[in-house]
Amino acid sequence: MRAKRHITFSLKRYGKVSTAYMIRMRISYGGQRIDVATGFCLPEPAFWDAQEERVKEEYVPPKNSPDSGVINGELREMRRRAERVLEEEGRAGGAKEFRERLRRGPAPGEPDLFECLEMFVREAGVKNEWTEATRRKFRVLENDLRIFRRGLEFGDLTEEGLVALVRFWREERNLGNATVAGKLALLRWFLNWATEKGYNPLMAYRGFRPALKKPRRRVIFLNKQELEQLQALVLPWHYRYLEQVRDVFLFCCFSGLRHSDAVNLRRSDIRGEFIEITTVKTADSLSIELNGATREILDKYARRELPGGRALPTLLNQTMNRDLKTLCRLAGIDEEVRITVYKGGRRIDTVRPKYALVGTHTGRRTFIVTALSLGVPPNVVMKWTGHSDYKAMKPYIDIADTVKAREMTKMDSFYQDLSGPRSDNGR
Repeated sequence: MRAKRHITFSLKRYGKVSTAYMIRMRISYGGQRIDVATGFCLPEPAFWDAQEERVKEEYVPPKNSPDSGVINGELREMRRRAERVLEEEGRAGGAKEFRERLRRGPAPGEPDLFECLEMFVREAGVKNEWTEATRRKFRVLENDLRIFRRGLEFGDLTEEGLVALVRFWREERNLGNATVAGKLALLRWFLNWATEKGYNPLMAYRGFRPALKKPRRRVIFLNKQELEQLQALVLPWHYRYLEQVRDVFLFCCFSGLRHSDAVNLRRSDIRGEFIEITTVKTADSLSIELNGATREILDKYARRELPGGRALPTLLNQTMNRDLKTLCRLAGIDEEVRITVYKGGRRIDTVRPKYALVGTHTGRRTFIVTALSLGVPPNVVMKWTGHSDYKAMKPYIDIADTVKAREMTKMDSFYQDLSGPRSDNGR
């Protein structure tokens, strides 16, 4: 004879003074009562329909939180999963045992977490036209998850499981907070997809926002003096191979192109006084006017036979990143730069020479900061670089404002030299 079972959802207040109300699933089975946290909370009971056991449509969620439709859909899925567990097992067992069975892997025929991750990468990769760099990030994430817990399942990603995963990244992988935050963002992206597809039954990840202290990211760029040092550098004969590295890098510094777009630039993209390209990373169509520096570099390679009708030498990103550090060291770009990272709550400061921090993207950053500090309006710079949102330009604008303020102080000494000593009769 099958035991009677009853599954309900209700609100439970957090503590005595809290204003948050947890949505709780209660399973009554064979004289037992088991409570399971759903991972969803409401700010007040008025948003809960007790009769229908659902969130009311007028509920307005906080930013980046699920709305009523998503929550209600997940509650239905949790009910279905609980019923399936009871049907398959034929008993409830103790509260701890039942919760463990509720978290267990998929039913026969359903894909497991890693199979779902593979499906997500395949589907989202095509849909969003991922670059190889994005695919690589998810391969690294998959490797991390496999090492973190053998046979990891969706049911393991409770709040406790996610805390353990963060601890794994911090302590065993020795990663900084900014890197951990990036990995959590990738995991959240995948879990949103898996939830929408009905594979993931747990919602703990939606409200999981660990305190990851992060300093503002340091923007590494070259100032005018450093650019002059780089241009004026006479390369020793055994470093002549760095000439092409310097040319491509300077082209990025004066055009704002990413490295990938500079090395893919074709001669057919040069249209008189400007270049027209479709960017590799974002597929944006850009029209960028040539200036004296970019025109001179293009003219230098105009008569050379380059593969694929390219306008500049083809240099691998990884190789160029390495060679740029050597080039900038030779040019004396060795100002000490303090880099601050956080690992958990621990602050770590390191001081490194600037040449060790220079990479291919430094060229694009140099262009943006230089243009803004010269007074070029941000909306014009964004047309050259392809930035679609002002938020992405904000760090550069802050730096440019600082540079402009520092340059204005030079006017003080100029004015003082110009005015000279004054007499009391001077008017």
